[in-house]
Amino acid sequence: MIKELEKMQQASSFLNKVFVERNDEVEGIMLSVLAKTHILLLGPPGTAKSQLVIVWSKLIGGAKYFQWLLTKYTTPEEIFGPYSLAALEKDEYIRKTENKASEAHFIFYDEIWKANSGVLNANLTLINERLFYNGQTPVKVPLLTLVGASNELPEEDDNLDAMLDRFILKYHVKPIVEEQNFMQMLVGDIADEIKPILTLEDILVLQEATRRVSMPKEMLELYATLRRDFAAEGLVSSDRTYRNTIDILRASALFRYGRAFVSEKAEGNMKDKDFKFDDIKVEEDDFEVLRHALWADPKHESKIYTTILAEINPDKNKVVELFEDAKTLYEDLMAEKDESKKIKEGVEVVIKLKETRKKIHEFYKSMLQKKKDVSDIELMEKKVEGYLKSVYGSAIAITF
Repeated sequence: MIKELEKMQQASSFLNKVFVERNDEVEGIMLSVLAKTHILLLGPPGTAKSQLVIVWSKLIGGAKYFQWLLTKYTTPEEIFGPYSLAALEKDEYIRKTENKASEAHFIFYDEIWKANSGVLNANLTLINERLFYNGQTPVKVPLLTLVGASNELPEEDDNLDAMLDRFILKYHVKPIVEEQNFMQMLVGDIADEIKPILTLEDILVLQEATRRVSMPKEMLELYATLRRDFAAEGLVSSDRTYRNTIDILRASALFRYGRAFVSEKAEGNMKDKDFKFDDIKVEEDDFEVLRHALWADPKHESKIYTTILAEINPDKNKVVELFEDAKTLYEDLMAEKDESKKIKEGVEVVIKLKETRKKIHEFYKSMLQKKKDVSDIELMEKKVEGYLKSVYGSAIAITF
């Protein structure tokens, strides 16, 4: 178990190094694999959605990858393979499935909602039960995760609710914001030959471990409280959605414990003998991932997140509010067309951003003392620092 968790963290670190500003998406794909579910990436073309999945699949030795750009003209033959002529002569409808979706460990469907309902419905059994009916015979498929990509959600009258429900985690993938990360992306290079870090056997071990992660009674009670909070805000999800997120919470607990253990071990504070699987259980921090799962309308995502934080981490909730205010200040200033007004307002924005950075850092130190995960706080502080540098450079013409 220890070596598998170490490999998972190594793969995560590699992906975060290669794909800047994609921490959430990287973790989401990891959690989807651990929980044996699927993930939807929403965002414009050119944001490395498919590349992220391709590289992740290459980090797993022996994993097969299938990718297809879906259109309204896509046929089942393109996805599942053509019918065998030899079989048709015997009145048998058997497809030739080599290198098609039913043999893949990872499937990436680009522009997923552009496909006709017939093609999407043909995928439901494959992605839900991991079964493919080739003729009359149900065949078990090796699918680990299906990743759907689109710039939009399906329209309500498209009758695609059944397919959308299969994607438990949903992420908005945005263009790179930080200039330093943008420059890193420009000169970064992904080697054609990526060496595998994990094996398929490692994945099976981790999936079984995920299933056995403890879900304490007090965490079930917390979930019930959150559901009441959501309902009070007019945020309603189905019982099926809530049930389907339990494995995501378990996966988060395993991933979080593995990250902490590997980090402590690297610093010499823990040894293999200190690893105790019984210590792995769903905790309050794991509920943060639900901000990517419980929304049906993108406009509700932020409210879901703040509602969760209000229950489990009020300090972080205040940091998020500070950061969102700083982000709005920065974006409004950058959108200003009047240069003289931009310079004048830029000085005021700098003062406010500095104050925000100071407050965020104070929360960072406080949460660090409480032994809370501060990785998101660090990221928000760095982003505010980036906003400051950008305002200095573009609004009031001061460089570093």
